[in-house]
Amino acid sequence: MKRTKIELLLVCTAWMVLVGGILLTILVSKGFFESQIEMAFPQALLTLVGGVGFSVVAWALLMQVVRMSDRLRKLEEKIEKL
Repeated sequence: MKRTKIELLLVCTAWMVLVGGILLTILVSKGFFESQIEMAFPQALLTLVGGVGFSVVAWALLMQVVRMSDRLRKLEEKIEKL
Protein backbone atom coordinates (compact mmCIF):
# COMPACT_ATOMS: atom_id res chain seq x y z
CA MET A 1 0.00 0.00 0.00
CA LYS A 2 1.32 3.39 -0.95
CA ARG A 3 1.51 5.93 1.85
CA THR A 4 1.51 9.69 1.63
CA LYS A 5 4.48 11.79 2.66
CA ILE A 6 2.74 12.80 5.88
CA GLU A 7 2.16 9.16 6.80
CA LEU A 8 5.78 8.30 6.08
CA LEU A 9 6.82 11.25 8.23
CA LEU A 10 4.59 9.98 11.05
CA VAL A 11 6.08 6.48 10.81
CA CYS A 12 9.60 7.90 10.85
CA THR A 13 8.75 10.15 13.80
CA ALA A 14 7.19 7.25 15.69
CA TRP A 15 10.32 5.13 15.38
CA MET A 16 12.55 8.08 16.30
CA VAL A 17 10.42 8.70 19.40
CA LEU A 18 10.70 5.06 20.41
CA VAL A 19 14.43 4.61 19.90
CA GLY A 20 15.46 8.12 20.90
CA GLY A 21 13.22 8.15 23.95
CA ILE A 22 14.59 4.87 25.23
CA LEU A 23 18.20 5.91 24.66
CA LEU A 24 17.69 9.31 26.27
CA THR A 25 15.92 7.72 29.23
CA ILE A 26 18.79 5.28 29.72
CA LEU A 27 21.30 8.13 29.70
CA VAL A 28 19.31 10.20 32.20
CA SER A 29 18.77 7.21 34.48
CA LYS A 30 22.47 6.38 34.33
CA GLY A 31 23.24 9.97 35.32
CA PHE A 32 20.91 9.77 38.31
CA PHE A 33 22.36 6.44 39.38
CA GLU A 34 25.98 7.57 39.07
CA SER A 35 25.36 10.81 40.98
CA GLN A 36 25.60 8.88 44.29
CA ILE A 37 23.01 11.06 46.02
CA GLU A 38 20.50 9.68 48.48
CA MET A 39 17.77 7.59 46.90
CA ALA A 40 19.58 7.61 43.56
CA PHE A 41 18.61 4.04 42.65
CA PRO A 42 14.82 4.46 43.12
CA GLN A 43 14.90 7.76 41.26
CA ALA A 44 16.89 6.23 38.40
CA LEU A 45 14.57 3.21 38.26
CA LEU A 46 11.44 5.37 38.26
CA THR A 47 12.89 7.58 35.54
CA LEU A 48 13.79 4.53 33.44
CA VAL A 49 10.36 2.92 33.76
CA GLY A 50 8.51 6.19 33.17
CA GLY A 51 10.62 7.22 30.19
CA VAL A 52 10.45 3.85 28.47
CA GLY A 53 6.71 3.67 29.14
CA PHE A 54 6.14 7.13 27.71
CA SER A 55 8.22 6.31 24.62
CA VAL A 56 6.28 3.11 23.98
CA VAL A 57 2.90 4.81 24.45
CA ALA A 58 3.85 7.70 22.14
CA TRP A 59 5.11 5.23 19.51
CA ALA A 60 1.93 3.18 19.75
CA LEU A 61 -0.30 6.24 19.39
CA LEU A 62 1.53 7.50 16.32
CA MET A 63 1.48 4.07 14.71
CA GLN A 64 -2.24 3.78 15.47
CA VAL A 65 -2.87 7.04 13.60
CA VAL A 66 -1.05 5.61 10.58
CA ARG A 67 -3.01 2.33 10.79
CA MET A 68 -6.30 4.23 10.97
CA SER A 69 -5.29 6.19 7.89
CA ASP A 70 -4.52 2.93 6.08
CA ARG A 71 -7.93 1.54 7.00
CA LEU A 72 -9.67 4.69 5.80
CA ARG A 73 -7.82 4.51 2.49
CA LYS A 74 -8.88 0.87 2.03
CA LEU A 75 -12.49 1.79 2.74
CA GLU A 76 -12.32 4.65 0.25
CA GLU A 77 -10.94 2.31 -2.40
CA LYS A 78 -13.75 -0.19 -1.76
CA ILE A 79 -16.37 2.54 -2.01
CA GLU A 80 -14.89 3.83 -5.27
CA LYS A 81 -15.05 0.32 -6.76
CA LEU A 82 -18.77 0.13 -6.02
